[in-house]
Amino acid sequence: MKNKLQFKPVLKWTFYSAFGVLLITGVGWLFQPLPWMMKVHGAAAMVSLMTLGWLIPTHIIRGWVSKKNRLGGIVILATCGILVVTGYGLYYFGGDVVRATTSGIHWGLGVAFPVILIGHIVAGRKP
Repeated sequence: MKNKLQFKPVLKWTFYSAFGVLLITGVGWLFQPLPWMMKVHGAAAMVSLMTLGWLIPTHIIRGWVSKKNRLGGIVILATCGILVVTGYGLYYFGGDVVRATTSGIHWGLGVAFPVILIGHIVAGRKP
C-alpha cells in the first residue's frame, strides 16, 4: 500500500521539475548571469509557489496530523519561506548592503535546499 504522504506522480513531476529548474537557473546565474536565466528562474519560482500551495492539503497537513517528520517539514517550510522573502527582496529591497546580504542568504539557502530536501525525504521514509 502506498504511503498517504507520498506524492502522486503529477505532483512529484511538478515539484521536482520546478525545483530542479530553480536550482539549475540559480546556480547558472552565479556563474553566468544572463537575463533569460533570471526570467526562467522567476517563472519556475511562481510554479514552485503554486506547488507548495498544492502540498498544503496533500502532504503538509497530513504529515503534521500523522506526527511524522515534523522537524524536517518545518525546516523545509522555513527554508522555502526565507527563499521567497529573499527572492522578493532581490527585486524590491534597497541599498547595497541589504541587497548583498539578501543575495548571500538566497543563494546559500538555494544551493543548500537539495541537501535539506533529501534529508527530509530520507527521514520521512524511516519506519
